[in-house]
Amino acid sequence: MGRERGGLRWGPRVIDLDILFYDGCTVEEADLEIPHPRLHLRRFVLVPLTEVAPDFVHPGFGKTVRELLEGLTTQQVVEPYGSDEARCWESCGATRAQDSGGDEALGR
Repeated sequence: MGRERGGLRWGPRVIDLDILFYDGCTVEEADLEIPHPRLHLRRFVLVPLTEVAPDFVHPGFGKTVRELLEGLTTQQVVEPYGSDEARCWESCGATRAQDSGGDEALGR
């Protein structure tokens, strides 16, 4: 189900899961690295991660998620999903009350 080797590096694939952290474990295998090897460079990852786990310590760097975010020098703008979320729910015929997972979350 993974990416076909020899294809585009960031090309289309059936599924793409990035495992940011798994408890405080580190894994370095040919086809799996935990923590994600570039999460500390990505504001679009660190901003929402700081909202849910600001004090989680990166096992490789010994810094909290908040410290990793504060240490970034990129000025990438990360905007919350917020106001567009309500329109998305309305456009698929669902309501926030139906947000319980699976097909029910889509109002089906």
